[in-house]
Amino acid sequence: MDWDHGLHILEQLSTSDIVIAPWLYWQGDTERLSRHQTQMLTRIAQRLTRQHWRQTRATNEWPEYSVTPQLAQRAVYETLTSTAAYLTNLRLGTLVITDEMVVVTERLFDTFIRENSFSSFLTAYLLISTFENLHAVAHYGTVQEEVFVRGSLHRPWIGDAQTNGVIGSDGELLEGQVGTAMDLRDELTALLANGLLSVNSGTPIGVELTQSGRQTFEALDELLHKSRIFHLRAGLMRASEFTNLEDYDAIMEKLGPKSHELRRTLIEWTGIRPGMKVLELGCGTGILTFEDGLASAVGPSGSITAIDPAPGMLARADHKRCRLKAENVQFIQARAESLPFSDNEFDAVIGCAFLHFTDADAVLKEAARVAKPGAVFGTNFPLSFGNHPAFFREWFAPIMSGLPAGGSNDILPDHERIPRIAASVFNDAVFELSKVPIDYSDPEAAVRFFVKVANVFEQPMSALPWQARRQMEHELVNRGLAVREQYGAENLFDFHEFQWIRGIIK
Repeated sequence: MDWDHGLHILEQLSTSDIVIAPWLYWQGDTERLSRHQTQMLTRIAQRLTRQHWRQTRATNEWPEYSVTPQLAQRAVYETLTSTAAYLTNLRLGTLVITDEMVVVTERLFDTFIRENSFSSFLTAYLLISTFENLHAVAHYGTVQEEVFVRGSLHRPWIGDAQTNGVIGSDGELLEGQVGTAMDLRDELTALLANGLLSVNSGTPIGVELTQSGRQTFEALDELLHKSRIFHLRAGLMRASEFTNLEDYDAIMEKLGPKSHELRRTLIEWTGIRPGMKVLELGCGTGILTFEDGLASAVGPSGSITAIDPAPGMLARADHKRCRLKAENVQFIQARAESLPFSDNEFDAVIGCAFLHFTDADAVLKEAARVAKPGAVFGTNFPLSFGNHPAFFREWFAPIMSGLPAGGSNDILPDHERIPRIAASVFNDAVFELSKVPIDYSDPEAAVRFFVKVANVFEQPMSALPWQARRQMEHELVNRGLAVREQYGAENLFDFHEFQWIRGIIK
């Protein structure tokens, strides 16, 4: 494989409107696709594969990988379905895929193929799926062949997909095998044939990585990091979890007993006054906006435009707006890195505990663009987990092993990162630190929010294949329950360091 060419293809994918993220539509027992939609997507995948297969075989970019028509159809089906789930989830804020988004997805996929090529698409799919295949074997050491073929450890959605008709070697659809479940046998065969996996002779009998397989796995890991595919995948996972977190307000109350005070202090510290036109970033369900007083601070003569990338959060925030008849407040789905507003529009920009989930450099530059010269910007955010108390180290040991004392492997910024960026954007910037109490006495809520939803420990969790990740979440809940039993619920408190920033837009 030409790795530079592979990087170019993955970068094309990362900036396109399609995603290869089947876990978005596969939620175990959750039914996200109706039978009608499954058939609809399958037939679209058949049509697209038939349409492009002959030409693709003639311009094969990966001669070392035996790509069958069935594998090509699976690649198209997974991509169509995950893109439809992505659009439905992050545009409409619902788990259930809509017919409208299936139609939109087909159009977006056609556009990608016209602008790139079907062969480039398949190359991107193979790079990602080969990494996932090798990742599972690297993690477990040995994987039984039938377990690998079913994909239950690393690609469990495979068994849910149906061929509903097979494409022959000449590219024509062969009827008569309707409803055949897909599996990974063709991918396993290719990995064995290319010397990336071998069948061991020990017990249990299974497949394991060869030296070439390990080198390829490490090269793919670097490639997916460089192309930002991993970064985008983590963001998709986080946004999907947040948009479907129905009890967000209750969880925040449980984990952050002083969270209301934190938000109210931010409003006062930023200097929000009546009559201001305010932009709120990362508004979530509108707790800062309504419960904690931002709307009251600007008064009826002011206005608030609040943005968040998660439509499910925005829907709950807008429900509050309608109930309170707050006509001077509007909620808009947008990313803080790319604000849909004109230059010099706002008197103030504010946001509570959101910046650590974003590209902070892009966010601060966008905030400076849409705010008027002399406008105020204010935010606070948690800093990286530092010196952990004993209960925390014991609880989260499986994802923190090997760290030096006071070390961390979370996504949170250190003391210097954001101030260094802010210096180029603000005049008279003020930076302060505070200690915020976190209540860990409910292990299920703590693991659910910090590990699964907020994905704070993105680095160690992303190092786990799919099933191992689910198992780790379950293990951490059980470890938390054991820690609570040992230390007592009343002692599962810690004070987390927050950084505060206030600056005047240049």
